[in-house]
Amino acid sequence: MKKIVIIVGALALLGLVIFLVVQQASSPTTDQDDTSSTMTPTEDPLDVTMDFYNAWLEAELSTTTSPETADLLSHTTLSDPLRQTLRDSLTQEQLAVHPVLCQTSIPPRIGGKLSYVLDQQAEVHILARGLEERSARMAVVTLSAQAGKWVITGISCSNGETAPEREFTFDREGFLLKSVPPPLNAEYWHLVFEENGIMGHTAPLFFGATATCIAIDGSSATCDPDSFVEPTKVLVQGEMTEAGVNVARVTALP
Repeated sequence: MKKIVIIVGALALLGLVIFLVVQQASSPTTDQDDTSSTMTPTEDPLDVTMDFYNAWLEAELSTTTSPETADLLSHTTLSDPLRQTLRDSLTQEQLAVHPVLCQTSIPPRIGGKLSYVLDQQAEVHILARGLEERSARMAVVTLSAQAGKWVITGISCSNGETAPEREFTFDREGFLLKSVPPPLNAEYWHLVFEENGIMGHTAPLFFGATATCIAIDGSSATCDPDSFVEPTKVLVQGEMTEAGVNVARVTALP
């Protein structure tokens, strides 16, 4: 009986994960909104980010308005959770670092560069320009595809012209899954993970000869994707590229 319960539980979990992936990746023909939600945005995420940031900087530098009076926190480019986070941050007194621009003073100009872009995710770096002393600070802006549009879902501040200090550019917990529906490529294993409170984000995984897999008991070995069982809860660490994640380490989680 115990074995049956475990098997049923695993099957239920597999069904749940597949359902979440389908919610993100499938496109029913009977619902135009569902179709648009899985479309890869045609806009450049750098352009989308710069449009918002240029408007914000212009309002900060203006003598007749401000980002608050210009209602830029209601900008459609911002996700609802991020909008509330920024609203709470901007009400604090004596901010050491601006929560949007990530600078200690308002710069005359800003510049942006694309860190990476996938079908459903992207990252852009916003840097200060024109200050008397060059600032190493920057805003690391994350975007997600929602209803065929790029939406800014996160802004983190880094003190250096690199991404926030971390060993890996991709470091996420989630579930390993290969039984994925189009437009995902079932040839590859994917990690299904949560981001900003929303489950169903996916990233294709690429395993090289140096990828290490760590079992629950702490033993490690070179990863053999053919031995994976779905859905297995794991921590995936590696380098994010335009194609997906070049895996360095997969750690099995209880």
